[in-house]
Amino acid sequence: MTQLYFIFNQYFNNLLLEPKDYLTQKEADKGVQFAAKFYNFWCQYEREVFAKLNRYGLNLPSTWHVYFVYSKNRIFPMSSPIILPIKEDMQDIAATLIHELIHLMLLTDQMGNGKHFSKIWAYLQQEFKGESAQVIEHLIVNTIVQDILSDIFRAKEVAKIIDYEKTLLGEGIARAWSILQAQDAQVQAYKYPLASLQMLKYDPQQDYLPEEKMFR
Repeated sequence: MTQLYFIFNQYFNNLLLEPKDYLTQKEADKGVQFAAKFYNFWCQYEREVFAKLNRYGLNLPSTWHVYFVYSKNRIFPMSSPIILPIKEDMQDIAATLIHELIHLMLLTDQMGNGKHFSKIWAYLQQEFKGESAQVIEHLIVNTIVQDILSDIFRAKEVAKIIDYEKTLLGEGIARAWSILQAQDAQVQAYKYPLASLQMLKYDPQQDYLPEEKMFR
């Protein structure tokens, strides 16, 4: 089972910022305190989250580092390395962390993760051949995220997180949610969510959310 270590490093944070936005010592101290606070929050879910990811065939080494940063200058979450902007909403950060973990795991071929998804990738690439690779990847990521969040948070909280993600600027996240939710009744009919992905059908009549690019 993987154990995450949450780190706030002032020097690393400043590497991502313009000099005018460099952190004060007070901000840096608060960042360290926040990482410790989130660790305590995450501990109640970590074992359950990784057990579920492992059942999907997604694995990481026994330890992994997660870096917190202040979101000055519009720093976005990243998966490699995992970088998370500091926010007040712990559930939202946990959801983002799970999202980035899945991205990372899908890319970590040395752990044998990719072989479990080859057929799903092939099906989605054929059925949604007009969509970008980012949208197709997020069809997989979002499906697993929703399944895990539904286990650890209440339905109302999960819906709030998904509604927020549908407003995000970035690489097909919102468009993937709109595709999945357009066929939500079909997706929910299957106990194993990945099986439902191989039943998704592109519907040209659907007004899916547009794909926006984070980097242009």
